[in-house]
Amino acid sequence: MECPSQTADFTFTDPVEACLRLLLLSPLGADARNLAFFPEDGDLADYCNGDRMRRVHAALPQGAAALTCTMFFDEINRDEKGFNTGDGAIVVGGFFRARARESTDAKVSFGTFPKLRFPASNRNLDRVKLFLKQLRHSQLNAIYDCFTRFNNRGGAVVQLQTGTPLYLARAVILAIYGDFPAARKITLTGSGCPQCFVPEDLFNVDNGKAAREPRTRRAMKKRKRTLLLLSTTGTTACKENADKRARREGVDLCVENGMLGVDNDKNWIFGAHPELDNVFQNMPQVSLHGMDEGLTSKLNLGCIEAVILELKEAPGKIKWSKAGVCRRIDRQVCAAMYSFDLNSEFKLSH
Repeated sequence: MECPSQTADFTFTDPVEACLRLLLLSPLGADARNLAFFPEDGDLADYCNGDRMRRVHAALPQGAAALTCTMFFDEINRDEKGFNTGDGAIVVGGFFRARARESTDAKVSFGTFPKLRFPASNRNLDRVKLFLKQLRHSQLNAIYDCFTRFNNRGGAVVQLQTGTPLYLARAVILAIYGDFPAARKITLTGSGCPQCFVPEDLFNVDNGKAAREPRTRRAMKKRKRTLLLLSTTGTTACKENADKRARREGVDLCVENGMLGVDNDKNWIFGAHPELDNVFQNMPQVSLHGMDEGLTSKLNLGCIEAVILELKEAPGKIKWSKAGVCRRIDRQVCAAMYSFDLNSEFKLSH
């Protein structure tokens, strides 16, 4: 029997404060070799080698740095048996180098989204689904506001554990990571691509550059206005057509994205360039077009077949544990991945 609840409380740690604590109190912050605050030339081995970091620092006062971070959203088990689950959020210091970010000292869990329970007869009601979307995005907006407050104050001057003073002018989210269900809850793009407007049923074909229009705040607002006009000023058929187009293109007509920001926001959170730095373009996903084309599965199958072939060619001479085989496959996947040009915004591994 369900117990009625009048309120839904969402308590979380300020992610900006959590990043500052990681920087000033984590043992990783005591070693200057673990820190990377400024853009560096070189291959795309880390965040400091990417275009986004260069854009961020080009817009900062001379000598200032950004308090960078990445976020992970995913479902977690809240008890050992897995009966009580919830959506958790983790923040990772983007100012740590890649080798340091593997440590638990580089990340902290800053909150868990409360899971509201409805009677089975009500769970599929449209108003219930709408309420849950609105609730989630009010919570995401509260997280977003933490970065806004820090930036509105003009940042902070800190003394690193190494003894060096540093002016952190802005707090910046470099990327938000989540699997397909988590990404859909954050971007409100449904089954469409979170970074462009291609619908799910067209992932496996070449849509051309024109069709892969990047999602931006301006592009999303424009499409939403067009679809709302079509749904409210036309016939019933027009409304149904507008709703169908909105679902295919991943444009939510009812709920505002909690991390979309405002027009002409000078205290940018994702980066200085609104077309390239926004909640959509900063959301790299594992479920992209290439996966639906079968490229990922073919690569995985090829790696496994290569390991099996190597074992057959030297029976009894090679004794690998399951972990050893997995590490072998990881090396093959990384070797294949780095043989192609990577996205200059992110490092695709780690």
